[in-house]
Amino acid sequence: MADSLGAFLTAMPQRPAAELDPYLDALVRCITRHGVSHASVQDVAKEMGNSRVTVYRRVGTIEQQLRLLFARELHRFVNSLMARPWPSSGPDIAVELIATVIEHIHSHPVSAKILADELDMAAGLLARNLPWLRDYFLAGAVPLITMGTELGLIAKRDPTAVAEWMFRTIVSFVAIRPIADLRTTLAEVLIPTLSRT
Repeated sequence: MADSLGAFLTAMPQRPAAELDPYLDALVRCITRHGVSHASVQDVAKEMGNSRVTVYRRVGTIEQQLRLLFARELHRFVNSLMARPWPSSGPDIAVELIATVIEHIHSHPVSAKILADELDMAAGLLARNLPWLRDYFLAGAVPLITMGTELGLIAKRDPTAVAEWMFRTIVSFVAIRPIADLRTTLAEVLIPTLSRT
């Protein structure tokens, strides 16, 4: 478990220094108000009461700021996952994990704004970033799924195929919410697939 988690954490982008949090918080407020496509370095500077040059020197362009924000939020989210209680059943853990990721994306102010008002831009962001996001997800998920099968927590399946299915499910449900309850929908497929017979 420690080795799998260590590999996952090593693959994560580095967390930005805490001193950049005020800049990233200002970016979140600007995006929530204006959307990503209308946010500018000048907007972030105005939000902070700083000069545009200062903001640019510290956190760069809006695209660079978004990368920093993603890294910070990913670290916060992973820390929250490690601190929460989880079900005892392997398949139930998988359902809860996927549901939690999807709910977090829908509730985060930046991704919620993009999904609500900037779908074209969201599609472009996904198209540019999906391959490395998938590879990153698989780098963390495959060892954990493998360990789950070795411990007898879940059925023996191809861990790469299961991890890729999980990733694609997350992307699909982020883009289009399920008609039924999210956990019920996930459980319909995941529980039979991952349960030991």
